[in-house]
Amino acid sequence: MADKWAGQYLSGTFQKFACEIGVFRTNEKSGEVQLFVKNRFEIRFRYKGKLHKATVRKDGSIFFKGTSYNSPSLAAVAITKRAVNGWTAWSCERAPGDWVILDVLRKK
Repeated sequence: MADKWAGQYLSGTFQKFACEIGVFRTNEKSGEVQLFVKNRFEIRFRYKGKLHKATVRKDGSIFFKGTSYNSPSLAAVAITKRAVNGWTAWSCERAPGDWVILDVLRKK
């Protein structure tokens, strides 16, 4: 399978990362990362032995148990009930059977 990443470049104040699942945009001033996706996809998070599944929507929001969250961390907090880095908690399937944490994808 071809590499998911089409390239990396700077444009204005945003750094964009293009991949098959979408585009990550990092605001250089605030450090906030947003994900805009081409198609919905599943992410998962294993916590205390239980596998939790959520869906990333086209607008980048995360839908988990009937609620929409605007960041991976907020979705993870809904599970753990404590502060957690959602970028390292959630994984997505880069290729069949190849699950990687979201943080790896945004740092490519």
